[in-house]
Amino acid sequence: MRFTNGRICTKNKIVTDQDLIINDGRIFLEKSTGNINDKDENIVDLKSSYILPGFVDIHTHGAGLFDLTLGQYNPKTSSFQSSSEIYQEALSRYVRLRTKTGVTNLYLATIADSIEHLQFCLEQLNRYMNSDNNGRDGCLIKGSLLEGTFLNPLMCGAQNPEYVFAPDIKKFDEINKSGTIKLVNVVPDHGKESFKLTKALQKKGITVGAGHTNATSDQIKTAIENGLDYVIHFLNGPTGSSFKPFDGGGAVEGILQDDSIYVELIVDGFHVNSAYVRDVIERKGIEKIIAVTDAMFVSQAEDITDFEMTGIFGRMSADGKYVYVAGSKPLTLFGSVLTMDKAFSNILSLLTQDMAGIWYREHKAIDFDQAVLTASRMCAVNPCDMLKKHGAEDTETGSIEEGKWADLLVADIKGQSGNYKLDVHSVFVRGNKVFSDIKQKKEMVNE
Repeated sequence: MRFTNGRICTKNKIVTDQDLIINDGRIFLEKSTGNINDKDENIVDLKSSYILPGFVDIHTHGAGLFDLTLGQYNPKTSSFQSSSEIYQEALSRYVRLRTKTGVTNLYLATIADSIEHLQFCLEQLNRYMNSDNNGRDGCLIKGSLLEGTFLNPLMCGAQNPEYVFAPDIKKFDEINKSGTIKLVNVVPDHGKESFKLTKALQKKGITVGAGHTNATSDQIKTAIENGLDYVIHFLNGPTGSSFKPFDGGGAVEGILQDDSIYVELIVDGFHVNSAYVRDVIERKGIEKIIAVTDAMFVSQAEDITDFEMTGIFGRMSADGKYVYVAGSKPLTLFGSVLTMDKAFSNILSLLTQDMAGIWYREHKAIDFDQAVLTASRMCAVNPCDMLKKHGAEDTETGSIEEGKWADLLVADIKGQSGNYKLDVHSVFVRGNKVFSDIKQKKEMVNE
């Protein structure tokens, strides 16, 4: 298949004078000839639409009433169902939903739960991942993130502290019998125990993050020396901070002062004040920011207002834009309803407007094309660059380059500076079209 007359978003520039060719599931680029044969079904005239690397969400729990840890939610009984058959059907529906939002690769995250139940849900995930349906139904599930097990019990947020454990390699191995875990949350708060587990996981080729932490800056520094690669939902979870000089400050101070560590950001406009988002981008640099959804089962679902998960009661906001722990003051957010196409749109909108920061007095709007490249980097390139460090499978996806897998999305960008919307109308995984919204594309061409 050959795509012509498109705007190809590579790592460093937007290319308009080349065609993108998919051959045997791989990407190839050739100088455009301008010759279009409308009768040739293998040639697609994009009419200036964008070709972007498929989004990679490394932190997402569920959507469409499905949750990795608990199974499929039944609104009629206000409970989760979790048989093996239900998991396989739910995972198939789930990947179709996320593919519509431009996702081609993702890692499903667990919440705090018993070891036995985590074993079960990860076994179901492994079964789906090893089936022919993975990457054919929709996006590829590449593995899981063990989020809720080794966090700080005093910084749980919406996680249940009953199922939080001290860092322990034996417990990890017990949970990971299926071998699906590719990322693990290990907070540095436990000192030597944390550093020992971090180093052991790194040797196994597993990427280690830290979230729900109240570590000191010095503990963050030592954790990085032992293999800590990234921060899970930075400024959320919560993430501890200290304005005092003792132990170098808090977790926020240690994270901002180290240029090597990546940070996740939930750019939904609620988890992190937009002014702080711009500040973090300015301080860390665009190469170290990873956009994630941290989405939960009520994302892409309708008619859900109140619910309960592992003993924690949640509630949807009146406008349906965020979820919080019922009765919490101030609000403790409960995952998100964010999608990756919305995250991309939000980043693009933030970067293309002048705005005041909090740590920085003012942020100037950046050039539109550069903003598109930056949003693409945060949604696709950066997570894969981080995962490459320990030999993860994502060495051949995440960017548009010769020979890489054709994990792509075709979309249009509508709106104006400060208010953009990405409209996805085709998604390809390993070169196979797994989503197409032809009606949407026709409407945009007519406009």
